[in-house]
Amino acid sequence: MTNKIIEQDDDEVMQLVHQAEAGMDDDGVVTFSSGVKVETKPIPTGIAMAFQKMWSAKRPHVPRVWIDELNDYEENPDNEQYQLDMDAWKNDFHVAQFQLSATLGVGNIINVPKGIPAPEDDSWLETYKMLGLAVPRTPAERKLAWINTHAIVTAGDMLALQLAVVKQTEVSEEEVTQQVEKFRSNSQRRGNSKRSRAR
Repeated sequence: MTNKIIEQDDDEVMQLVHQAEAGMDDDGVVTFSSGVKVETKPIPTGIAMAFQKMWSAKRPHVPRVWIDELNDYEENPDNEQYQLDMDAWKNDFHVAQFQLSATLGVGNIINVPKGIPAPEDDSWLETYKMLGLAVPRTPAERKLAWINTHAIVTAGDMLALQLAVVKQTEVSEEEVTQQVEKFRSNSQRRGNSKRSRAR
């Protein structure tokens, strides 16, 4: 469930941040609203750098237009197609960041509440088959699918996991703040884009 963060105003985003912080402890253990509790761990530096490089290469280029008055080309970030492409890129990047955190940033699963099938339990895969969903085949796919469908319930859960992994990766407080601000900016941008298309 990687698209829980949709249209939130600033107050709602801050509520999600507070919810995320409430689910984290100083040892990197995250307790989701489902009651599932997991250990988080740092993303290996090499993988994190390769991930950032790959997504930077995919970022849309700002179109350039000729300006007679300047007798030169100038970037036009207001281009409608460019803005649509950037919205799509940022959404895909956000989802990919979450998938990276959920697969490589989650260590041991400490607690699975009664009523929630464990990751190794095949019963929840039967539901996938019944609904015609792609059944995860590899351990990494299975782990991501289980976290998505059973551990994480709210947008605050998603943010809690990502912030905990960021902290485990031994980044500065400034970088953690940047992660929150990116979350806030992406949420507001999706809301504004959705409202603009509705007009």
